[in-house]
Amino acid sequence: MVNLLGSQVVAAAAVGREAQGAKMGQKGKLVERAQLKGPKVGEKVEQASNGRVRFETVEQSGNKDNVSEMGEKIDCDLVEEARQLLLKEFQEFNSSSNTNSKDSNSKGRISRVHLEQLMDKARPQTCWRYLRENNLQVGNSVKQMKRNLFWREQNYVDTVKAGDFVKEFWLKAPIGITGTTRDGQPILWVTGKNYRKPNGNEAKPFIKRFAIHSIFSWDKENQHNFNKLVLVFDVTATTFRNLDLEFSSWLVTLRDALPYRIQAIYIIGIPYLMRPIIRLIISWLPENYRQECHCCQLSDLTEGEQAVFGLDQVPVEAGGRADDKWRLAPSQVPWANQPKVSDKFNGKLLAEIDSAICFNTSAERLEQLYQMQRNFDQQQASRH
Repeated sequence: MVNLLGSQVVAAAAVGREAQGAKMGQKGKLVERAQLKGPKVGEKVEQASNGRVRFETVEQSGNKDNVSEMGEKIDCDLVEEARQLLLKEFQEFNSSSNTNSKDSNSKGRISRVHLEQLMDKARPQTCWRYLRENNLQVGNSVKQMKRNLFWREQNYVDTVKAGDFVKEFWLKAPIGITGTTRDGQPILWVTGKNYRKPNGNEAKPFIKRFAIHSIFSWDKENQHNFNKLVLVFDVTATTFRNLDLEFSSWLVTLRDALPYRIQAIYIIGIPYLMRPIIRLIISWLPENYRQECHCCQLSDLTEGEQAVFGLDQVPVEAGGRADDKWRLAPSQVPWANQPKVSDKFNGKLLAEIDSAICFNTSAERLEQLYQMQRNFDQQQASRH
């Protein structure tokens, strides 16, 4: 059984060169979960002809009773090899830091939650997704694990909560899972024209955190399977003057933080004269990016026999008929005018956020969304 770094060590462990010399804390042990003793529901273990242990899972999508034909065979020996290499690098850092310690800072911390997921022997799916993303190359897989352990901590992936946002924002948010494709994959819709450059300093980090929460909540719910997302980046009616390129680039980096999770990326609404330029840029991307990225129009995705999804999965603001329930906030999320909350979400911040997301709608439409939320809250309260 492999011994992991202590909780204090994990919190300050280095990821790449950025964390060289970070101060290490008191050593301890994180008890690793038990060895895989037998198959779980939908899983089986077999011995391959070459002696390597394989762990097979059956993917499920949509309804739990709807078992897809795609299975995923996991090479547990290869997973363990990647884990050992990752662990070795952290142990080497631990040793070197004892002789060259400096005050640690946020840039030297990694996600302890994600490290535990990677090291969970009973559930090799998380580690296997990295290996599949990197064509089973252990070295490259471990490099991506290290980058993401650092990135997830820096971007609050494991600490951001639904209650960090107010219901007014949830109902206007330019990102969310609006429906599913005809094959059952969730559609993550990102409205690019709403990402205008904020005038203030607080709006952009706020919107980033909401994007993180939306995407990684789904990822956490599906951490033990191989379900994938379809990302639609809608830049209809966007101009370069309005589009925040830095923020858009940040959104693209989310793909690296979701190994073996993206089925396809559709960029829609690009003006006709700009499409050849975008396609040229896509051609310069690494091969695995090129295979996933497509530059097209909404009609290409919703019409004809090859349609990916219907208009009933497209947000109303994008010309579709999707049920607005995808905008609902959990009932425990506060309204902006509630005590204590109003101090943080003051009028200035809310105005900055509204300007940044540019949610253009009538007062009547906005009141319909608010009433939908109030009705939902009442229904939830009656159940308890």
